[in-house]
Amino acid sequence: MKMKKFLAGLTAGLLSATALVAPAAISAQSIAGHAELGKTPKNVILLIPDGMGTNDMLAYRMYKNGGYAAELPYTVMDQYLVGQMMTAPENDLAAGDSTITDSAAAGTAMSTGEKTYSGAIGLDNDQSVLENTSEVAKANGKSVGIVVTCDVFHATPASFHSHVPSRKDYDKMLEDMISDLDGEGVDFDVLLGGGRQYFKTEETDFTQNFVDAGFTYVENKDELAAAEGDKVLGLFSEDALPYDMDTTDENIPSLAEMTTAALDKLSQNDNGFFLMVEASEIDWANHANDLTGMMSEIEAYEEAFQAAIDFAKEDGETLVIAAADHETGGFTAGGRQKDGKDEQQFIIDPVLGMKETPQLLAAWIEESGDVEGTLAEYVEWKFTNEEISTMEDALTMGDGAYDTIYQTLIDAVNYRANAGWTSGQHTGGEVSFYAYGPGFENFIGLIENTDVAKIVKAFLAGQEPTMESHEAAPAEQEATEEAPAEETVEEGAEETSAEESAEEGAEESTEEGAEETSAEETSEETAA
Repeated sequence: MKMKKFLAGLTAGLLSATALVAPAAISAQSIAGHAELGKTPKNVILLIPDGMGTNDMLAYRMYKNGGYAAELPYTVMDQYLVGQMMTAPENDLAAGDSTITDSAAAGTAMSTGEKTYSGAIGLDNDQSVLENTSEVAKANGKSVGIVVTCDVFHATPASFHSHVPSRKDYDKMLEDMISDLDGEGVDFDVLLGGGRQYFKTEETDFTQNFVDAGFTYVENKDELAAAEGDKVLGLFSEDALPYDMDTTDENIPSLAEMTTAALDKLSQNDNGFFLMVEASEIDWANHANDLTGMMSEIEAYEEAFQAAIDFAKEDGETLVIAAADHETGGFTAGGRQKDGKDEQQFIIDPVLGMKETPQLLAAWIEESGDVEGTLAEYVEWKFTNEEISTMEDALTMGDGAYDTIYQTLIDAVNYRANAGWTSGQHTGGEVSFYAYGPGFENFIGLIENTDVAKIVKAFLAGQEPTMESHEAAPAEQEATEEAPAEETVEEGAEETSAEESAEEGAEESTEEGAEETSAEETSEETAA
C-alpha cells in the first residue's frame, strides 16, 4: 500500500483518538488547517530547540502569561504538536557508555537517519561516512542553510555539514570545508552563527576562502541585511552568541532575524531548499540549571519558529518540523526539596523579576565589584544577606569569583521559584515533536530520531517516505490451563475409565482445532 494513501487513512482514523489526548493540538480542525494530506513538500525547515523538555514548555507558558493560571495560553509551538520522539544513541554499554545521547549522536541521527555513538559527527559506529540531509538536498539541486546561536562547528550544526570521528575536531571540520570550497563546494549556501575565532586568527583568515568561492561574508545585523547574492557566511561573535535576553550589542542578529535572512536567500532557488535552525543555548542554560537563561532562549526559539511558520503559510510548499535532540537538566516545575519537604508550588515570578540572566549579571558583578548596586538595578526582588555575602566574598577569590557568583544567582532563582532539577547533564526521555505543512502527517505519534532524516531525505529527493513500521513487541502470556474438574468415582469405575479415554480424545481434538485457529489468526494479523 502506498505510504501517502496509508497515512491519509491512518490520520483520519487517528483524529478521534488524538482529540482525546490533545484536543487543541491535534484535532480534526487543526489537522485540516495544517495542509492537504499526502503532499510532498518542496522545502523543509527543521528547527531544533537543543535540550528543551516538556516541563520547560510548562514553565515557558507561565513565563509568557506573567504567572500561574489554571488554563495557560498556548505558545506558538503548541498549535503544531503532533507527537513525541525517542532519542537514544547506539552506545556500547559493555564498555560503560551511556544510554543517554549527546548532541553529536543525536544530531547525526536526525541528519542521516542512522544511530551512532556519542561524539560521532556524520559517521556510524564503524566510522563509515553517512549521507546527511544537506548532501541529499544539494544532490537534488536544492539550497541548504544552517542557522545556530552556538559556534557553527558545535555538535548539532556539525552533524549537518561534516563527517569526523569526534565532535571536538574543529580543525578537521574547517580543513574539510576549505578543501570542499576548492573542489565541488561545501554542502551549504547559508551558514549563520558564532565561532569567528576559528575562521579568523592572527595568521590566517579563512573567511576569504569563502569570499573567493562566491560567498558574502558578514559580521553584524546591518551587513546581513545588506548581503547580496544567495550565498552567505555570517559569524556574529568570536564564540557563541550571547543569550537573547543579554544581547547588549544591538547589531547582533536574533535567531529569528537570522532565520528570516536565511529564508530570503534560500527561497531564491526555484528547486527548493533545506534549512536547519538550532536554538543552541536552551541546552546550555539547562546544563547550568539556569531557569532564567532557559526562558530567554525558548523565547528566542519561539520567535524563530513563528518566522518559519509565517514563511510556510505564505509559501504553501514548505514543511516545518521541530524537536529537541534530547532533554537536558531534568527540570521539574515544582517538587523542589526545601526545608524538609517537597514544594508543590512552582512560581515563575523570580524569573519575571530578572532583567538579565545570571550569566551576564555575574560577569558585570565580577567586573564592577559592586554586588548590591548591580542587583538593585537588574533584579526586582531582594536577596538575603547570606546570598549577598557569598557573592561579595567571591570577589576576593580571584579567578573563581565568576563561577561562585553565577551559581549563587542561579540558586537564588531556583530556590524562590521552587524549581527542581534532577541533573546537570542530558536525560534520556522522549521530546515533543511539532509539524506543519505538506507531509506533516508522517510525524504523528511516537517516532525515532532517525525517522526525521529518513522522511526528510525522501522529501528532498522528491520521493515518498517508506518508513519501517515500529510494531510493539508481543507481550509474553503465561499459559493458564484450567485444572480438570475432580471426578467422583462411584460404582462402575471401569466404565468411568472408558469415558475418560473418550473425553481425552475429544479434548485433544479441541486443542488441535484451537491451535489451528490461533495460527490462522496470527497469519491474518501479519497480513494486515
